[in-house]
Amino acid sequence: MIDDDDLTQDLAHADRDTIYRRLQEDLLQQIQLCARNQQIYAQMEGANSLKHSSE
Repeated sequence: MIDDDDLTQDLAHADRDTIYRRLQEDLLQQIQLCARNQQIYAQMEGANSLKHSSE
């Protein structure tokens, strides 16, 4: 995990392309995390549905 202070220092000395690339990478990580969470929730929903249908 990147420390916010380090990130701030890096961006303060970075050019625009570097900043955009870092923001893009961070956004991609956030999107991947959301997708993974949605997948987990869907699996949990599926497991709950199976439990209820078997009762």
